Amino acid sequence: MDLQRASHHFRLLADPTRLRLLLLLDQEELSVAELAAITQLAQPRVSTHLAKLKEAGLVTDRRDGVFVYYRISSTTSDPSLEGVWQFLRRNTEDPLIRQDIGRIGQVLRKRAGEETWADSVAGDMERHYSPGRTWEATARGLVHLLEPGDVLDIASGDGVLAELLAPLSRSIVCLD
Repeated sequence: MDLQRASHHFRLLADPTRLRLLLLLDQEELSVAELAAITQLAQPRVSTHLAKLKEAGLVTDRRDGVFVYYRISSTTSDPSLEGVWQFLRRNTEDPLIRQDIGRIGQVLRKRAGEETWADSVAGDMERHYSPGRTWEATARGLVHLLEPGDVLDIASGDGVLAELLAPLSRSIVCLD
């Protein structure tokens, strides 16, 4: 590791907030919101620190639906940092870090109990379907009154709206 890179990594690890985040991510994969709840820091502050740690290769992220979970990198960007990290992991004792680690369980229980709105209504949607009495039937009847031009369908889901508008549109872009 060259001098510049070593200096950069040591500056990252010298920040108490970043060290707290790394020690938490060493325990569990967590989202920005979960880290903010555990550390009782503002989400933008947590995000800023995570971006720096990710850029340095100390943490990685994984997308799961709308959530992004961070974890400590299994292979740091430089193997020579492994000894430093092991030292910090073993020798960092602080009441604040113990409190943070104690809050992980609460956050994980909350995560396990959460379900999204889509999950909560998924079974009910089919029971309430009545052919000819849906927004789609109304839209099919009225769509020819439109001259849409360029269309952006946000949260396009199964693409039914895009399918209705495509023949009438100059262009259509779907984002889901």
